[in-house]
Amino acid sequence: SWPRPWRHVRLRAAAPAVWVRHFPVKMQHACLRGARFLRNQSAVSQRHIGSPSPWWRRHPLVLCGNCVPERHSHVNQTRNFTPLSQRTACSPVRPTRSLSSEASDNDAAFLTIPPFASEVLRGMGQVLFCNSPLSGALIMGGLCVGDPCLAGLALVGSASATATAHAAGVDKGVIRDGLMGYNGALVGCAFSVFLPYTIELQALATVTGSAASAVLAQKLGGWTAPVPQWTLAFNIIALAAFALVQPFGEAQAEDVQQPEESGTEISVADWCGGLFSGVSQIFVVSNPLSGLLILGGIASISPLAAVATLVGSLVGLVSGAVVGADANDLKAGIWGYNPALTALAVSIFFVPLGWPFMALACGGAAITTLIFIGMKVAVASAIQAPCLTLPFCAAASACFLMGGRHAGLVHARVPHSPEANLRAYRAL
Repeated sequence: SWPRPWRHVRLRAAAPAVWVRHFPVKMQHACLRGARFLRNQSAVSQRHIGSPSPWWRRHPLVLCGNCVPERHSHVNQTRNFTPLSQRTACSPVRPTRSLSSEASDNDAAFLTIPPFASEVLRGMGQVLFCNSPLSGALIMGGLCVGDPCLAGLALVGSASATATAHAAGVDKGVIRDGLMGYNGALVGCAFSVFLPYTIELQALATVTGSAASAVLAQKLGGWTAPVPQWTLAFNIIALAAFALVQPFGEAQAEDVQQPEESGTEISVADWCGGLFSGVSQIFVVSNPLSGLLILGGIASISPLAAVATLVGSLVGLVSGAVVGADANDLKAGIWGYNPALTALAVSIFFVPLGWPFMALACGGAAITTLIFIGMKVAVASAIQAPCLTLPFCAAASACFLMGGRHAGLVHARVPHSPEANLRAYRAL
């Protein structure tokens, strides 16, 4: 045995060896506890703030759970440092012609109407990217002012396409937003004007063509993605019918026998009438009052979208006058409806960020006019029919593909309206 004085020496000599052996284990446990603390604090911060910033960039109040007063300030502080490429999606969430799928706040008066009636009215509004039964009702009022029979067939077309979508088992959300009815509404408008038949036969053709447009639109959404399908289904169905009927054949023969005087000099009143008629011609109606009511339907959702539509019509009217278009066509708004649709589409699918956005809207409207010149002659000579909204589809697709190629051309994550797109962008 060790002598009593040497016993303490032995214990003191063994203590460093024990400490060296257990120190790594203690440090490992401390590191694990620290990592667990950081992970928990990061999870708490993200849950309250909704931002992926790490916990050490947070305000101290956030770590203590008192994050409600600091939420907006932290979002606004980090927004300025978010890269532009992270603020936008490259394509809409749902590859359809329109994604204004969030219901408007001004639909309280229409909450009591039957769901099918709401879907039909939304289909009328979705022609102009307006997901609201109120917009659809205002548009219907404008069409009734211009042509009651056309308004009735437009309503029949939207109802037929919506009912066909229900029968085909299309997604309920798509039907509820009116995205399956707008092509049918346009088919009813075109058949009412260009089919030389009685109202009964026009209604029968509208029901059949609108049902076919719903089936076709269901397939086109996947084929054209990520570009929206716009009004391609309407153009395909209507032009296929017009190829058999050739509505311009008899009209051109009458023009040869009795030529009308044409010119490019129009008064200020004619300019104003042509400006609003360019909006109403989207539904194949030439009436300034109808155009004014239709603009009111757009403004009920978005005043900026209504302004963009009017500017597009103005660009088309001026472009037509510059190229020497017939004065009667300018007054009727024939040169304004395609550019108006293009400018409206840019305002819906892009975030309004200054001059690049305005340049794209106005430039797209001007390019639509040039496309209209070529397609008007080509389609008329091929099948003796109007080119409908084919120029809009071509120009709007080109504008959509411009998104992301310039810092100011940002696609909206969920296209709804210029105001909503800008609010969502600033909230990032």
